[in-house]
Formats: sequence, structure tokens, C-alpha cells
Amino acid sequence: MGNNGWKDISTCPIAENKEDARYIIVWHVFQGAMVYSTLKARENRFNVYWQEPPTEWIDPHDRLPTKEDADPQSCILVIDSHGDLRVRGWHLVEKPSDVRKWAPRPAPPDNYQELRANAD
Repeated sequence: MGNNGWKDISTCPIAENKEDARYIIVWHVFQGAMVYSTLKARENRFNVYWQEPPTEWIDPHDRLPTKEDADPQSCILVIDSHGDLRVRGWHLVEKPSDVRKWAPRPAPPDNYQELRANAD
């Protein structure tokens, strides 16, 4: 797969309606890894890559995230008490919290600095 697991946004699945939509992770040129719906992921011209959400999650009762688990913006991925996938600051996951599970945010694509420098 290469590029730290990121796939070109042109290969991203597209949901035809809200019922078929699901969450994916996209790489936004300026904001990094973000959660998007398959309804709209291709609509943002700054979304250049995508990948599936993690398959392995950590229960915050087993281990809380640390700064080392976070990305450069101090964020991780969480599944909240509503079952929604979100990006959240690692330090906001406390016991008890509304976070069911968490995972580190994915590593950036290999060319993320070049993408930002060349964005118009």
C-alpha cells in the first residue's frame, strides 16, 4: 500500500445516501488526519488521501493515552459514547469519560510536507 497506509482520495468509496455513509479517515493538506463521511470526503479539494479507521482500539479503562500516543497536534482518534468516530486531544480522555475506545491518529503520508507547500 505504501505512503503509510494512505490511498489516493480518488479511490475513496462514495455513499449515495446518508444510510449507506460511514466514517473514514482523510488526510487534509492543512489540518492533517480528519474524520469524514463517505458522503462528502471527495468534495473537499484539500482531502488528498484516505484510509479505513483502525481495527484495533484501546479501552481507556485498560490504558489512557499519553502524549507519545498523540500526533503533532496532540490528538488521537476516539469512539465516543454515541459510537461516533472523532479526533480529540489525548489529554481529554479521562476516567470516567465519554470515550469508549481510542487509537493513535495515523502517521502522515510520506509527502505531507510537500503537499502543504504546494497547495493553492
